[in-house]
Amino acid sequence: MAVIIDSKIGQRQSLVDSIDFVKGQIEITQRQLASAENSTLYTAAEKAPRVAALKAELSGFQARLASEQQALQQFDSGTTGATDAPAAVEKSLVAPAGNDTAAAAAAGATTPTDAAAPVVEQPSMLIPAIGVAPANTGATPASNTEAGKLLAQRQTALGAQKRQPNDTGDWRVRISLAAQSTYLYNAPSAERGILAPLAATHGVIFPYTPKIDVGYRATYNPTDLTHSNYTNYFYQSSSVGQVRISGSFTAQDTVEAQYLLAVIHFFRSATKMFYGQDAERGAPPPLLFVSGLGEYQFNNHPCVLTNFEYGLPADVDYIRAGSPNQNGTDLLKRRTSTQNNLPTNPISGALTRLNQLFSGQKIQKGGIVSQPSAPNFSKNSPTYVPTKIEISVSLLPIVTRNQASRQFSLKQFANGALVKQGFW
Repeated sequence: MAVIIDSKIGQRQSLVDSIDFVKGQIEITQRQLASAENSTLYTAAEKAPRVAALKAELSGFQARLASEQQALQQFDSGTTGATDAPAAVEKSLVAPAGNDTAAAAAAGATTPTDAAAPVVEQPSMLIPAIGVAPANTGATPASNTEAGKLLAQRQTALGAQKRQPNDTGDWRVRISLAAQSTYLYNAPSAERGILAPLAATHGVIFPYTPKIDVGYRATYNPTDLTHSNYTNYFYQSSSVGQVRISGSFTAQDTVEAQYLLAVIHFFRSATKMFYGQDAERGAPPPLLFVSGLGEYQFNNHPCVLTNFEYGLPADVDYIRAGSPNQNGTDLLKRRTSTQNNLPTNPISGALTRLNQLFSGQKIQKGGIVSQPSAPNFSKNSPTYVPTKIEISVSLLPIVTRNQASRQFSLKQFANGALVKQGFW
């Protein structure tokens, strides 16, 4: 009897814990939805997929909460007073044989009339009580029927939630500044300079899936005891090591070359502090945020840049970063000029050329009025970047003392709630 009671209590506690978890997920999703709807960094078209995904996720959590609460109500109604006294427990969990015989007769089943052994009712969550095997009488107790319907409803809700996409937005790896920042590519348009291409993508987006290395560590101090065959270890602390991200960038046209140049210069700038003539002089290098691969991987995880490395290979082509045709040879304009100067009537054109020949005038090659000037490849001071480059950055995870003391919970971290909030 005690085993059955413990099973009931454990099942109820599991329901309560599940309800608490879903409520926490609803609060988190509601905050994310409000932030996405009120964001001014994205256009309406850019916000729409994210907002739709968050609304779908919130709807799934709300459906799950209603299902869990209904399950708890039905569980409590089926076990009310079951633990008040041993007699009440025995009355609620062990049914007389006559009752099951009547239920079986109503269902059209054939059962023994003597009913030598009592029938133990299954718990409402369809989990068999430990050490108790239900008798197979062919009857369907009312509590099992209700529990079956409830289980089917829960499975339908969970199945619909699993079929929903995690995020219909961009899940590529991105390293960005704080949304409220006013420096580097988030500075006013006139001050962005070569970092301007990063404003459109709200940071650096890795165009190809990068290699990411993250290390988690728990430190234990060894203690050697006298006259002992073994070393004892005492826990000291836990930490997250350097995060290393390395990936490839390519540039196949001038626009991509400008973006690649902006990426290189952004990481160079993110290793330096504000100093000298800066209004924020004295402030350390800017805080960065890593996102990508889904909300349970990297979801705006804060970090600082400690190392940036890139190589300029010698075995690839280089492309200029800047406006096209910087050397002044615009082929479209040349084609138009040539067509305008060519005669439309071949006979009159031939007579005109013969007249120029006999009059001593020099005939230009191909009928072009004047030769184009020699190209000046140093015009506008172009900058060249390779068509393919490897870039790697090393980041240190940042968690404030306030977050570690007042927000961290191993339970919330383990179920993924804190990971979605940017905890390493």
